[in-house]
Amino acid sequence: MARPIIFIGIGTSGLRAVEEAQRFYYYNTIEGERPSISEVKNIFIETNLGQNYESFGNESNTLPIKIGLPYPSNTAKEFLDQGIGKSWIPNELTKMSHHEVVSGAGGKPAMGRLILWGNFKSVYNNIKNTIKDAETNAHDINKRIANEGGNIDDIQNGIEPIIYIVGSLTGGTGSGMFIDIAMMVLQMGYSNIFGLLLLPPKIDGHTIYNMSYGNAYGALKALSKFDHNDKKDIIYNEKWPNGLTSPIATQSPFKFIQFISQSYKQRNYSISTLDGLYKTAGLYLYLKRIGFMTKWMEKYVDAENDDLGSYGTFSLAGAHFPKDDIESYTAIELGINLINRWSHPTHFFSKSSQKFEPINEVIINDLETKRIKNIVAKALTTFDANATQNLIEDLEKYLKKMEEEKLDKKFLTDIFAPNIDNNFYKKAIIGINYAENTLKQEFYDANSNIFSDTESISLVKIALEKSAKAIENIHKFWKNQYGVGSEVSEWAKVLKIEIDKFDINTTHDRKFEQLKDIFELMKKHFLTASLVKIGNYLKSEKVEQIINVEGKGGLPYIGLYSQIEAKLVLLVSESFENNREGNFVFSKLQIENSVTDSTIPYEKVYKDKVPSNTSLSLQEQKSFPFKKAVKDAINNYESQPNQKYSFIDLGNKVSEANILAYLSSENQGSVTIYNHIIAAYRSKLKNSRAIKNYTVTDDLADNKGTLSTILTKVEGPILHINELIDNQKLINTGPLAKLAFVLGINNLETGKVLKRLHDIDKNNPFPDTIEHKYEINSLQNSLFFFRQFANFEPVNDLANIELWKKIYEVGDKTKIEEQEKFMKDRTAYF
Repeated sequence: MARPIIFIGIGTSGLRAVEEAQRFYYYNTIEGERPSISEVKNIFIETNLGQNYESFGNESNTLPIKIGLPYPSNTAKEFLDQGIGKSWIPNELTKMSHHEVVSGAGGKPAMGRLILWGNFKSVYNNIKNTIKDAETNAHDINKRIANEGGNIDDIQNGIEPIIYIVGSLTGGTGSGMFIDIAMMVLQMGYSNIFGLLLLPPKIDGHTIYNMSYGNAYGALKALSKFDHNDKKDIIYNEKWPNGLTSPIATQSPFKFIQFISQSYKQRNYSISTLDGLYKTAGLYLYLKRIGFMTKWMEKYVDAENDDLGSYGTFSLAGAHFPKDDIESYTAIELGINLINRWSHPTHFFSKSSQKFEPINEVIINDLETKRIKNIVAKALTTFDANATQNLIEDLEKYLKKMEEEKLDKKFLTDIFAPNIDNNFYKKAIIGINYAENTLKQEFYDANSNIFSDTESISLVKIALEKSAKAIENIHKFWKNQYGVGSEVSEWAKVLKIEIDKFDINTTHDRKFEQLKDIFELMKKHFLTASLVKIGNYLKSEKVEQIINVEGKGGLPYIGLYSQIEAKLVLLVSESFENNREGNFVFSKLQIENSVTDSTIPYEKVYKDKVPSNTSLSLQEQKSFPFKKAVKDAINNYESQPNQKYSFIDLGNKVSEANILAYLSSENQGSVTIYNHIIAAYRSKLKNSRAIKNYTVTDDLADNKGTLSTILTKVEGPILHINELIDNQKLINTGPLAKLAFVLGINNLETGKVLKRLHDIDKNNPFPDTIEHKYEINSLQNSLFFFRQFANFEPVNDLANIELWKKIYEVGDKTKIEEQEKFMKDRTAYF
């Protein structure tokens, strides 16, 4: 049964969490075995317009909504003048300097909310249309299942969508928008609204992230307004922009909200990085997406009568073969191999021999000399005839006139002289444009073809250098042999010599050949300036003005390839890889940190283990199985037929027809090229099945140490809560005991692990019963343990919540007026 699921990621944290869910899904389910995903939609609402995102699989299921404000102070004034936002728009926002907000909400919830309201109707319509689309797709899928004999309950009435709102309450975007977004969805008629909200970690004796704690407290305080509202007081009744009608709400729009942070109840298992928290959130959403939501909802409904409240958190631990990280890391290595081939200084990869060959300057010189001679010869012929005239026929006419009227050599001089109007010289000079365009087109195509054939920057730069030298040799030869140059005075001298030796008394055919000889010299005179210009251009490291080639862009020159080389060298440099601020999706450093980070809830399990007699350091032992898996993946990929390293590997990731057009495009910066290459090789690795799935259950059943670690991690929630959560009776024997599950590919495999777990701890919260096992056939490479915690109030029960409150109210300011401004920045609701 297909059920519409919509993930709405708010802000960068929401985007990253949903992105991680997509990654888990894309890498851990075989394409042919995946359930249809057209009923699953991802929406990103981002105020940082420069933030990149990665869409996995079917891009039509992802809708990025990037919103900013050109003049926020004007927007604030306009709203207040219309009676909109009077309860929450601080006066300070009307006094901002006139600047465009394109890089986030600046950590201010009021600004985050203002950006949303400044784009309210657009965001509203996008969300509504996306949910409708998911509903239609789900209905069509279920109808098809029913037509094929499947049993779908109440198909005609549809299945109500589930909407997850995901984001962080630490910044301005998430804390400023989350309630409004939920109210939008509620106003559209949908009630299954759930939240997954990220909170800052526990404060350990310092207040370094003041703004984060103040924002989070303000958001929690706003949510608490809905709690214990027995009198049914109206909490939310806004005048929305664009004439849209706000719901009048006495209760929270969220059915249930899960909170998580980097701080566990057991402090020794705190998640060490924000990336790790995103992975944890993504894993939770992924499990919900592939079927866990159904099981969770069944037990949640059973437990609701036991007053679990509106808020929860969870523990999530397990074992995972990180196929996604192996594929990403391998893709980077393959991409680096490709880039190194493009930029190798002394060798190129021969497509004919399929091996590296040395770059031979002698051979290149011979080839370019012949090539340039042919190109110049072709350009010279363009003078003979074009769309407007045929000069060879004109020469015939001039000769006929000369013979019929018995004209002397002065007539010939007048024909070819540069200083007489409307003569043959002036007609022929028009051909310079045609000839130069031919030169440019031919030089571009020749150089582009060399680059496409060799994909070697060093080789193609040498080819340009030899081309420029061959061009120079040609026009120097003309000068030395015939005296021909680009100057009119030079042509006048050449013409006099040719006229003087012209045999006027010979046959008609011979006279015609002499006229054509003079014309050939005149064409060289015309073309010399273009050759000098283009030759100097081709060998330049820097040019003042690009020579454009019609329909193709700029003519290549040595400096252009130096610029391309600089882009590529950056991609394989350690500084680029280690730049955590870079706007790229994956880096080797991030992946290495992820696979060696023992604080991420799930243990990484591999087929290959660290040898018992190893001399590796402790850090090297952590990464050994992963690096071995990457090495095997590269070998598997390269051993398969037709797996070559070339520009064509990028396939539909790029729109340009050839490597020169792609790499020289101003739109292709280093980051864009990097992301294209990695995405292309991830796709090729997946299609080649170079990395096999690995079932982790046997590994776990044989490894008491790993199982004990998992059991310790799953004991407490991924949130530091005060003593109320320690009510073990509620957790282990009350309604929450029903919300403890083990999720695996099938119950038989899961049972192996649970039996072993029972040997370790007979009182563990995961008995080997059908009620506590959930079989997800599309789940591969993993086994996960999940426990639900609930029945707490964040604004009262979170660790250090009083300190959060203090930061919210006064921050680290000392002046009363600054405190007031700080408060208004932190307050977006109520």
